[in-house]
Amino acid sequence: MTSSETQALIARCFHARNGELGVRIEDVDAFLDLCTAKGYTVSGWETWIIDHHWDASPLPAPEPGQWCGLIPVNGSEVLHVIHGSGDIEQCRDQVHTTDFATMIPAQWLPLLRINFTVRA
Repeated sequence: MTSSETQALIARCFHARNGELGVRIEDVDAFLDLCTAKGYTVSGWETWIIDHHWDASPLPAPEPGQWCGLIPVNGSEVLHVIHGSGDIEQCRDQVHTTDFATMIPAQWLPLLRINFTVRA
């Protein structure tokens, strides 16, 4: 991956105020490949709904620049934490085998991001 491709990938991510990244589903492979190339370790992942926060309401509330880790799930009135753990390849497999399009109501899918636990 060239420097400009790396910059473009990082630019497409959601940037949390604490410096963490929320990776678009379609960028997961490129992001994990970058982690491998840089020698970083990955030990887990979780889903975020971006530009929303949770305030004890039934659904995340809009707020630009914030993220919420409690995710609306089809068929449930309870918000869920969707996550996994393992090394880079285990996390890659878990994200790819999670059927987000069936699990999560359609209106939330464009706001869905994956946050990986990464260590340099």
